[in-house]
Formats: sequence, structure tokens, C-alpha cells
Amino acid sequence: MEKHQTWLHKPDGRPLDGCLWEFGGFDEKNRFTLTMGVKGICYVELHAKGVSHDLHSSLAAIAPNAAWRLTWALNTIKDEHEKITIEGYYDHVRALTPAEEDVLRSVPFEEAELKTKWGISEFVTGVTSFDAVKRLYFQPTATICGLTSGWQGTGTKTVLPATALAKVDFRLVPNLTPEIVIDLLRKHLDQHGFSDIEIKLLGGYRSALSDVNSPFVKAAERAAKTTYHQDPVKVLLSPGSGPMYTLTDFIGGVPAVCAGIAHADTRIHSPNENSSLQNYYDGMRYIGALIDEFAR
Repeated sequence: MEKHQTWLHKPDGRPLDGCLWEFGGFDEKNRFTLTMGVKGICYVELHAKGVSHDLHSSLAAIAPNAAWRLTWALNTIKDEHEKITIEGYYDHVRALTPAEEDVLRSVPFEEAELKTKWGISEFVTGVTSFDAVKRLYFQPTATICGLTSGWQGTGTKTVLPATALAKVDFRLVPNLTPEIVIDLLRKHLDQHGFSDIEIKLLGGYRSALSDVNSPFVKAAERAAKTTYHQDPVKVLLSPGSGPMYTLTDFIGGVPAVCAGIAHADTRIHSPNENSSLQNYYDGMRYIGALIDEFAR
């Protein structure tokens, strides 16, 4: 820790001026984006155990089924209206400041293009316009990422599962931390009669949000105009997550900006994840322009 603290300060002991984070890029209309923060994340596994080993499903009339047990527990976490029902969860979601709301309202949002790309007719709960933008960038989530239990091979096998597992992630906004989520989730499950459900924490980061008016952010904006000949789109929080908090809050209080080379069909975390050579070359030019702008 002491080594990192030394590295993150200038020779005179003052904190560093800024950090260029590694991701970001262009939106659906090929507009260059600057992102001033990231959502946090808390990633857990929920484990349910029933009988000592998988049984024949004919015994389901009297033997407990771990898959149903886990399903019932999951059903208490979020309702059909997309509201997270963990007691006290939203108490840790702070309101936007006027400056942050101004930035958020200026974000272009291509509703029709996204729905077509995702093959859907509407977003969850029918949310649209600024309400959709606010939910995407400044509201927390609870997502079932995967479920595993019983027989999942080809054809039929009549089993009653002894165990069941769900991978769940929570995307976090400022003031809502992984530590708070784990505490609230444990209390929630206990209060709803699921004290037998085991929670395994796989990892997490706190949210991070830089001052949108910091000199470093302003330099990043000027560099974007120099490199891409356009005003960048400013985004408060990436819906994704990363360990930016270690710089912006925990160690150095360093403002960070995400300004990368991804394009709208980069397919992050999917097969054929990709970028383009032109974006790669322009990204190097952008870094040079940012250094030059900040040196001024």
C-alpha cells in the first residue's frame, strides 16, 4: 500500500492530476464518448442444498428439491416490476447533483436502434427517454447471470436435484458498496426464511465517479476535439464496472476518464470481440493530444 501511495503522487507529495482509464470508445452513431466513472459491482454465488444426493424424481412428493428452494429464494430479491426488493437497498442510492443531471440529460440515447439490435419491442417496464437513460447509468441492478442444477444434458433424466447454484451480480451506484450489499442480502434472506441459502462472494468493486468539471476532464474534452473533430459525448457512469475506485477515492483522489477505442459492435464479452485498426491508431493520437492539452 505504501508503495502505491508513493507512485500515485508527484515528487512534491501532491496527488496526481488525472488518470486515463482503459476502456470506452464510440456510441451507436460513431460519436466519441468520455466516461467519468463506472458502476461498482458485487458478484456472488447463491447455493441451495437439499437431500444428500440426487434422487429419482418420483420421490419429489416427500423429498426437498434444492432447485425449487433456490428459485423461491431468488424470487424474493426482485419483483416482476423490476424493483429490487432487498430491504434498505435503495436507501443507499443518492440523488443526482444538478451538474450530474445536466450531463445525463445531454447524453444521446438511440432507443429504436438499441431495441432493433437486441431484438426487443420495448425496454423493461416500458421505460423510455430520460427515465431509461437515468436507469441505465444511475440506478443499481440485480441480475441472475447463470443457474445450475440437476440434469442439463440431452434428452430426459428424471432427477430431483440435491444442490442448486445461481450466479448473481449487483451493479452499484455511488454510496452503495459491495459490503453493504452482502450485509443487506444476508439479512434479507434470513428474514424471508432462507437462512439455509449460502452466499459466496466472488468479488466486487465500489463505484467511482470523477468531478465532471475537473481540469483533467476538460483537457480530455479538448483532446477529443483535436483528434476526432467533434465534441465528445460525456457519460457519468459506465453501466459496466472496474477497479477505478482504487484511484478516484481509496488511494489518491485522482479524477479518471475513460476514453478508448471500442465501436458500437465491439461485442464486449461475446464471441468475436473486436476493434478496428483505425480506432487503434486514432487512440494513440488521442493519448498524445491529451498529454499535449494537459501540458498547456
